[in-house]
This record gives sequence, structure tokens and C-alpha cells, in this order.
Amino acid sequence: MARQAVEEELQGQNGHPDTNGNGRHESSAPRATVAQLRAVRAIADRQRLDLPSFLREQYGAASADDLTLPQARLIDDLKARGAAAGGRG
Repeated sequence: MARQAVEEELQGQNGHPDTNGNGRHESSAPRATVAQLRAVRAIADRQRLDLPSFLREQYGAASADDLTLPQARLIDDLKARGAAAGGRG
């Protein structure tokens, strides 16, 4: 339920991420912190997740560096995904 609320918030009014076509966000949302980006990358590495593809599909981001602060909450989703997959993550 919380994930759905975040997904809806992350989607623009038209149901698509607010990007300028290059994966760059045009919104005024603050960028993810260095610590959040490090955590996202570390968790994805542990789970052997194709992070660029995951970010593109789920968030419309070309890379982790393009994530906004609200989008960086995906850390919780990645941890849950790892727990569901047998504790990796």
C-alpha cells in the first residue's frame, strides 16, 4: 500500500515520470543524498540487480544519480525485495 502511494506520487499528473526525455527530472524535488545513492548501489549489487534497467523501468531514471530524494525511498523496496528472495539484501 505504501509503495503504491509512493509510485503515484512519483508519477506525474499524466501518469508518467516527470522527465525531460533524457531521464533527467525537471521537478524541483531535492536530489537523493550521496549516502542514499551508495545504499541503493550496495543493495542492488548484493541482489545482483540490473540497477540501470530497474531504475529506468520503475522510475524513469537513466541512473541512480538522477533519483530525487522521494525516489530514493526505493531503498526500502530493495530491502524488501531482497528479504523476499531469501535474505540477500
